[in-house]
Amino acid sequence: YVLSGGLGSDAAPAFGSYVPRGDRNTGTLRTPWVLLTPEQRAGTTPLVVTAAGRLGNGNRLTVQYATRLSDGRVRVVEQTTLDDGRVEEMPWRELRFDLPETARAATEVRMVVQDNSLGADGWLAVAPLRAPQLAPLSQVVGDQPMFLEYPVSLASPCLHPFRTSGGIA
Repeated sequence: YVLSGGLGSDAAPAFGSYVPRGDRNTGTLRTPWVLLTPEQRAGTTPLVVTAAGRLGNGNRLTVQYATRLSDGRVRVVEQTTLDDGRVEEMPWRELRFDLPETARAATEVRMVVQDNSLGADGWLAVAPLRAPQLAPLSQVVGDQPMFLEYPVSLASPCLHPFRTSGGIA
């Protein structure tokens, strides 16, 4: 896995197995362990990974949850394999998930990304795990006018629907 040119920057890295002219597009990436926040451990804040390429058909994206032992070693207590159910090569998309109940004792998390799919169309790329800061929209924008995109309004319907004219609220 390499930090691929054009996939990210030092501020927002992305790692992938795609090699434009090569027959060896396979590999395994184990990210460093990252501490879980109390909100993540409680299940009130989701974890999000941004991924591109193919999941399945030889590729695997696994999230491991662990505790740190007194001697500094890490003990994996749970792992989850993420799959969006699509076998074709996909553009960048966000995979959002909550900490499983069986992993609530975990204090750290990491990704293990495996590309075992041979061929140029079997690549997989990921950005580091992140935890979005969730807040009600009214808390963020107050009573200021705003533009709410159509798909967002379907996923987060307003309690008091507003009038629209020509797609503008």
